[in-house]
Amino acid sequence: MKNPFEEFQPAAYKRSIHRAEAYHQKNETVIRSWLDGYRTMLANEMGNLFWQTDHEHLAAVYHDIVAHVRGLEYSGHEIEAFCARLDQAAAVPLHIPGPMGLFISALVNLCRDAEIVFDTGGVNRAIHFLGYRLPRGKKLILKGKTGDFTGAGLMGGTLVVHGSTGNWCGSGMMDGKISVAENAGLQVGQWMHDGCIQIGGHVQSLGDQRYGGRVECNDDACDPV
Repeated sequence: MKNPFEEFQPAAYKRSIHRAEAYHQKNETVIRSWLDGYRTMLANEMGNLFWQTDHEHLAAVYHDIVAHVRGLEYSGHEIEAFCARLDQAAAVPLHIPGPMGLFISALVNLCRDAEIVFDTGGVNRAIHFLGYRLPRGKKLILKGKTGDFTGAGLMGGTLVVHGSTGNWCGSGMMDGKISVAENAGLQVGQWMHDGCIQIGGHVQSLGDQRYGGRVECNDDACDPV
């Protein structure tokens, strides 16, 4: 018996991609690109001990990171996903707090969002250099404690830390505002030129080389309010 449906062949069907699925694919592509760039940076910097002492080298590495991530369109959600991916990685070098914080800062500074909230409490280690060179018009809110050099080289942005911070907070900042809800470590505001640092708790010591700006807190060592 002849098949009565023989003449009706299935038409070619092109599956459309749902908007959420397209966003996920784009999100994953961006994060993979960052991971590749981050691993390349670490490969170049392994054994280099100048992360916290050599300003020129630090600036050069930051410039290379910016060149890698510039031109990509992303939001703060991708930055959080990238941090979570690094924190879950088994490879110990991925967790080096200096390079990790510098890379995150570059992502924040080039992000399309004017305000970014990052929960440092979800990361298993204190991260250095968060808020590095934060530009004017950008606000970074950090929920939890941070490592050393928080807000270093701040360039007019607003940095809020809902917790304590490490040593050298606001070192070399040019302008802007840093607000720390709890305590700060040694050499707060070292080499700062302008702006304001507000510490809600105890300050271990102020930087002995400050060229301008103010450090406000409840300790006698701080500038009078």
